[in-house]
Amino acid sequence: MKKIFTLIALALTAIGVNAQDWNASNAESLANGTRILNNDFVQINTAVQDTEAAEIKDENDNADPKTFGGYTFTKYVNIRVDGAPAADNNWEGTAYGDADPAGISLIVKAKQNTDVTLYYKHGDGKAVSCIDQTTGKSVPVAETAVEGLDHYYIGIVKILEGHTYTIYAKGGTTGLSGISTAATPAAEEITNGTDVSVTWTMADPETILSTSTVPAAISDANVTLGDGIVYQGTVLWNEIGFTKLQPVSDDKGKNEYANAKSMNKYIDFQITPVGKYQITKVEFDVIKIGTGDPTIFVDLIEGDGTANTIGDNVAIRRNNDSETTDIHQTYEAKTKVSDQPVSLRIYVGKLANNKQIGIANVVITGVIDSDDLAAGIANINAAAQQSGTRYNIAGQQVDASYKGVVVVNGQKMLQK
Repeated sequence: MKKIFTLIALALTAIGVNAQDWNASNAESLANGTRILNNDFVQINTAVQDTEAAEIKDENDNADPKTFGGYTFTKYVNIRVDGAPAADNNWEGTAYGDADPAGISLIVKAKQNTDVTLYYKHGDGKAVSCIDQTTGKSVPVAETAVEGLDHYYIGIVKILEGHTYTIYAKGGTTGLSGISTAATPAAEEITNGTDVSVTWTMADPETILSTSTVPAAISDANVTLGDGIVYQGTVLWNEIGFTKLQPVSDDKGKNEYANAKSMNKYIDFQITPVGKYQITKVEFDVIKIGTGDPTIFVDLIEGDGTANTIGDNVAIRRNNDSETTDIHQTYEAKTKVSDQPVSLRIYVGKLANNKQIGIANVVITGVIDSDDLAAGIANINAAAQQSGTRYNIAGQQVDASYKGVVVVNGQKMLQK
């Protein structure tokens, strides 16, 4: 089979001795706008206000250096702002008065696809957030607790060439001790006809609009809510983090699909493929929070807007052990082969506006259609009349800075 797409490897890059780029141990006073890092991967400036590096100390006020992630840190800089992006859309947040030393955010400009690794301390976990200024969407921070060091974490953010990001913390003051950068792991080729999945863990409301897994065969993936339903934070049950959804209006006596549809009580997971693609399976975890008897309706939305119901009036298990309904829903169902956006849409029925359901671990799996892709490449080859002209797999002309599979004079090549 012909090899068509590249899939960015999902494994996190190991941090090597030469990968570290900034250590707070070498920092003193940091004026607002200080450029703390400028290398081949990123440019990072401080934002919001002036601050300074503080020494890591123990409970007796003695110096207490910490070694983790292969590095030793003696100082930290507080990352803490109130509401980023700020209301005036400066993407830098506003000063938060309780942080001492003063809390800041970081403005990150990506020069190439990069893994940015953060080394930090905070109280509760999941306090560090990242917003892609270019798209306006939150970006997940893959956070790992440091074994043997309470409240210390290593967080990795995957950023894209040409985009600008804000990294900040607002759930609790975070002491940032170091930053590393490294190239995104090398791409590996996959064959057409291979299953390609997109995953939303849904565990963190700060990253609700971002996917945890987006392969190169998918150009975009996002989550939207109908105006009849709202987010209500998260809940942990059976070690699964669920995002809670609640209707805007009370309709606990109504569970008709038509009612849920007319009131826009849905959450929609949409993917846009690079080439021709067909959904073959969707799955997710769902629970009801507390009492009540809500149901869900599950639709696949085709590229032309056609809705196909694959789950009708499905009962939901309560988040305790009083009911036996399986929380995991799996549907073997197909959309048409298309290069248009397709969606999994979950409608909520028969739920009062003071009750919630929880959604987690949403996965859309589909297959690359080899025949259509082969025809697409043939069209690209025919179009490449000018020697050296580059086209991506979708037939769009690109330049030498484009990264991925390109067609040049009828030949496919991986451009890095």
